[in-house]
This record gives sequence, structure tokens and C-alpha cells, in this order.
Amino acid sequence: SMTGVLDEYAKAINQGVLVRGITDITPRNQRAAREHVEVGMHLRHLDQYRGITGVIVDGKQSISVIHADLNMRISSDANVTMLWSDSPEQASYLMNTFELIWNQATDAEGRIRELSEDKRTPIEAVVSVY
Repeated sequence: SMTGVLDEYAKAINQGVLVRGITDITPRNQRAAREHVEVGMHLRHLDQYRGITGVIVDGKQSISVIHADLNMRISSDANVTMLWSDSPEQASYLMNTFELIWNQATDAEGRIRELSEDKRTPIEAVVSVY
């Protein structure tokens, strides 16, 4: 479950592991994004992000999640394939790609705050009578 994954992230972070992620933070996943930030994950937002999903360990090993539909959001019941590699070159490629996207993304906390403020903004209407 995603709760189990979050627990594992928290354990790794408490042991000094740097855990970073990029996602498209929307009203639908805003709560989950906040939970990830609260356990110490460094999270960033990028509109319409549908990029690489995976893990890189020590710059030597990588796991990439492969799915046919790039518009699909990963969930616990998604039909995906995972590719494990112990190639430092593959890990380096994935890390460099991640860094490029990371630098384009914005801080998750700002995006979460923005979405929270949108909920509290009163609706204004202009009515014209002819």
C-alpha cells in the first residue's frame, strides 16, 4: 500500500537517506503530497508531470517503473513492469534526467499552500441584468 511506502520513506529518511520526488500536485493528491513532506521527503511540483517513476540507490542501482500509458497515474493496482539495473551508467542517466526536471520544478510546500488558499477564496460573481 502507499502507506507502507510512506513508512519506508520515513525509515530511510530517519537513517539519513536523502529522498526526493517530483509530481504534479493537484487537489486530488494534495493530502498525500503533504504527508510525504511531513515525513521529510524533499518534494517538488511540476504541472502535468508524467515522467520517470523509479528509485536510484547509491548511484549504482536503479529500478524504473515502466507503463504503456504516460497519462496514467501510478497506483497500487496499476499494471506496470519494473526494470532493475546494476549499471552505474543507467543510474547516472536517470539521475541526470531527474536533476534537470528537479531544477524546473517548484517547491511542493508552496504549491500545497496555493491549493489550500484556492479553497478559501470566496467566489465572486458579476450578474448583468438586461
